[in-house]
Amino acid sequence: MNRWDVVVIGAGVAGSTAASLLSDECDVLLVDSDPFNKTCAGILTADYTRRYGVERSCIERTLKGVKIYYLEREVIIPYTKETVEYSIDRRLFDTHNFNQAVGSGAEYKMWSVKDLLETDDCVKLKTSEGTIYADYVIVAAGLSELSQRIAHPKTIGYCVQRRVDGVVDDYFQIHLGYHEGYTWLAPKSTYSLVGSGSPNGYPEIPLYRGHSSPIMQGVIPYSGPVKTTATRRTVLVGDAAGFVTPIEGEGIYYARRSAELATETILDNSSPSVKDFERRWREEFNFTPYRLYRKIASDSLTRAFITELQRNDRLKAFIEALLTKKDLRKRDYLKVLPALLKIGALSYLYPCVLTSRVNNR
Repeated sequence: MNRWDVVVIGAGVAGSTAASLLSDECDVLLVDSDPFNKTCAGILTADYTRRYGVERSCIERTLKGVKIYYLEREVIIPYTKETVEYSIDRRLFDTHNFNQAVGSGAEYKMWSVKDLLETDDCVKLKTSEGTIYADYVIVAAGLSELSQRIAHPKTIGYCVQRRVDGVVDDYFQIHLGYHEGYTWLAPKSTYSLVGSGSPNGYPEIPLYRGHSSPIMQGVIPYSGPVKTTATRRTVLVGDAAGFVTPIEGEGIYYARRSAELATETILDNSSPSVKDFERRWREEFNFTPYRLYRKIASDSLTRAFITELQRNDRLKAFIEALLTKKDLRKRDYLKVLPALLKIGALSYLYPCVLTSRVNNR
C-alpha cells in the first residue's frame, strides 16, 4: 500500500494528536525519523491543563509561579490557586501521546519526508523509502526544512539547552537582558533544564557556565503564525505553523489544539478544502500581545517593565493572568494602563539619562 487518506508528518504532540483523532475514520500514516528527541523546556501551561488535564506519570514538578529577571533584578509572580502548571518529562509525554496514536490504529513508519507536491486529486510525498500518496497531509514536524519550504516564518529563534544537576525551587524562570532573546530555567524532579533562545544564531547559555553537560540545539518560529497555514490538501500545525508565543517560547498547548482543529477541518465534509483551517484557528488563537511585544521590545523597555513590575501588585496580577491565558476584559487593561504608560515613559527616559551621564563626565 502506498496511498493513505491522511499522512501526518511528525510524531510529536501535534502529530500524535492528529493521528489519534483521525484513525477512527481514516487510514492514517504517521511518519517521523526521530520522534522522541525534542529541544523543549517541557512545561504544561495553565491553558493546557485547564483543557486537557495531564498524564500523571509525566509530571516532574508542580510549578508555583514564574520568576522574571532582567539581569540581576528579580520579580516573583506566584500563581493563584486556580492556576495549575506542571514541569514534565518531555520524552515520557511524547511517548505517551505516540502510543495513543498507534493504539488508535495509525500506522507508523520511521521515515523522513524529503518533499511533497500537491495535485488536484492527491498529495505526492517523496520519502526516504520511496514515493507515497495521500488525500490530505498534516505537517507537524516542527520548524523543519520541509515546513519552511511550504511557509517560512519571518524570524527564527535558535535555541540551545542543557541539563544541570539540582533544583533551585518550584518556579519557572525567564531571564532577559543577556542578549536579544531570552533564557529559561525549568525545574524538574532532581535536575533542571536551562537554555537560551535568540533570533541572532545559537546563543551561549548565560547561566551555569561551568557545566559541561551536552547541549541540545533546535529552532522555533519567533514571529508568530506563518502567512499561510493551509492549502487545499495540506495543513501546517504546531511549530510548523508558527504557533509559538515568542516571549517564552510556549507551544505545547497550541500544538495539540491546532492538531484538533486540523482534524475537525479534514473530517468536516462541508468544507471545500482544508483552507477552512485558517478561519478556525484565527477565531481561537490571539498572538497580538506577543507580536506587539516583539515589535517594541528593547533593552530600555525591558528594564522599565521589570522596575515597575517589582513594585506594582496590580501589574503583577495582570501579567499572571496574561501568562496563564485567563480571560482578560477591557476593564482589566484599563486598570494597568497608567502603569503601561509609565513604563513607556521610563523606557524613553533611561537612554536619555545614561547619555546625559556620559556627556557630563
